[in-house]
Amino acid sequence: MTQATAVTFTIRGEIIRYDRSEGKLRAGAREAPLRLSGPSLRLRLLVDRASIEVFADWGQVAITHSCLPKPENQALALEVEGGAARVRRIRVNSLRSAWRTEAGTTP
Repeated sequence: MTQATAVTFTIRGEIIRYDRSEGKLRAGAREAPLRLSGPSLRLRLLVDRASIEVFADWGQVAITHSCLPKPENQALALEVEGGAARVRRIRVNSLRSAWRTEAGTTP
């Protein structure tokens, strides 16, 4: 984020935003102060059926955002404001449900 002033992720219709000029990280209606320890923003986002967990700058800030997006909404978008930004890696992993069905298997 050397030039960019803000970065916004939209995940399943939910907004996660970091604004460098304000020094704030927002996830839905929740926000927390975040001053980066270096030139890069590192976010780890864990998306579940009913929540998004946001861990920023190696755990300096953690926010839990409860949400109930529509199951068919699987969209992911990234927007940058105020200049260029380089994305080093985006990794998406899909996990099976931990819940067992009546037959004893996971759905």
